[in-house]
Amino acid sequence: MYDSLLLLLRKTNKFQLIAFVVGKLEYRELTTFRVPIRVYTPIGYIEDSQFSLDLAVKTLKFYEDAFDCPFPLPKMDMVG
Repeated sequence: MYDSLLLLLRKTNKFQLIAFVVGKLEYRELTTFRVPIRVYTPIGYIEDSQFSLDLAVKTLKFYEDAFDCPFPLPKMDMVG
């Protein structure tokens, strides 16, 4: 089973991590990168998300430059 699943993932060349988060959340978004980047946090912790947003922008820019390949997804969501 694992061999066929891995082969299927290689053929489609689309790797995505999917998560389900349940609860009352709020988010902060940055649009300074080519795609929108959001961090979702429990209500009351939104101020703690700014560092994660800034680091995500720097990291995505670094990897795009290092590998000469644009970030392939239309957005990036993170949960904090």
